[in-house]
Amino acid sequence: QHIQTKILDVKDSNGDHKHKKFRQMFAQICGYYAWRNVNDFNVENHIRVVNLRSLYSGDSRGTYTLGDIPDIRENEFSPTVARSSVDDELIHRYISEEGTSPLSPDRPPWEIILLLRGDRRYTVLVRLHHAIGDGVSLMRLWMEVMVEPLLSLPPVGSHSTSPLVRGTMMLWSAMVLPLGLLQLVANFDNNVLHGPPLSGTKIMTASAGLPLAVLKQVKVAACATVNDVLMSCLAAALTKHFTRRLQEVPQVTVAVPVSFHDFKEAPALINRFSVATIKLPTLHTFTPTARLAATKRVLDEMKRDPALGSVMWLVRMVSGVLPASLAQRIISGAGVTAAASNVPGPQQEISIWGHKVEDMLFWVPNRAPVGVSVSFASYMGEVKVGLNVDVALIHSRQEAQMLLRDMEDELQLLYRQLVVARK
Repeated sequence: QHIQTKILDVKDSNGDHKHKKFRQMFAQICGYYAWRNVNDFNVENHIRVVNLRSLYSGDSRGTYTLGDIPDIRENEFSPTVARSSVDDELIHRYISEEGTSPLSPDRPPWEIILLLRGDRRYTVLVRLHHAIGDGVSLMRLWMEVMVEPLLSLPPVGSHSTSPLVRGTMMLWSAMVLPLGLLQLVANFDNNVLHGPPLSGTKIMTASAGLPLAVLKQVKVAACATVNDVLMSCLAAALTKHFTRRLQEVPQVTVAVPVSFHDFKEAPALINRFSVATIKLPTLHTFTPTARLAATKRVLDEMKRDPALGSVMWLVRMVSGVLPASLAQRIISGAGVTAAASNVPGPQQEISIWGHKVEDMLFWVPNRAPVGVSVSFASYMGEVKVGLNVDVALIHSRQEAQMLLRDMEDELQLLYRQLVVARK
């Protein structure tokens, strides 16, 4: 009911559905991607309830559609009960299995799955096609419409400028577009995490959480940003992974989205980001502080890249104008080891449907030839790291968790060297 009244049924001043993509199908028409209205849209086709322990015990009653949901009483959920690591493992197992299954081609490409746990909690899993909107627009919609209290997220993206300044910037960006396009496609990584044929089976897991207060202390001491510190920790974890697999890799190419949202505009379901590729330093000879300094230089250069604006429009043109098969080849991600995305969330406690939210995270999708995706989601003083990796590259959940723990260890090293040692 909340989703129906607060999102699906909301109309604009012209009487059209404000968030109409939730009522449309994203499909190929005559070889081109396009949105098509669905006349028989029914929200019940997009909501399921799964009892995890029943499902994995072999009980056929583990999954319900909206019309068959059993009676769930309010007092069945209580955050005062200790959180179960068994249920956390079942959550990651289910997401790994369900996350690789395609959304129905006969309905709008989204669904919400309510995962009932055995520790008097539930997890809300939202699956949707990236064409509906990017992480910033979806997070903003959710925070400004669905949560209690309603929030406005901190700005992520470009500041509003005058038409003259925007025009000058776009003209300069267009002039250097060939260089930006070359940086985007001329990547030739070949390592144990990029090159082997992918299986299509994924491991999706998450970290225990990086304390935001520690991240901020390190960033101040290093004159860096929180994102610089996170990406340096990722570079260190990749370095250790390569070392364990007896491979020396000087650097890896990582694709990162760069937001072009104007935070003064009303929230809308759009994809407004450019794509940049950066070279993370992964030589094992780097000290933690030297790696952070090198990572900061790489990210600073990316932020100053004048071609980012033109690349954004080029990607939109390629995906919207060219035939689908050709568009997929141009933006395939060949030569890129990983994709990484950082979406900041609220730092105060929120509730949804009257229940307090304990955790918030997301996973970045990936498709061949890229088989590693990393996400950073901040909420209530913690940054959760999500990892989505093909089993042809990282073969077990334990191995994937080790990479996440290596990130946590690197942050502690930076904290001791840059903060504690200077007190």
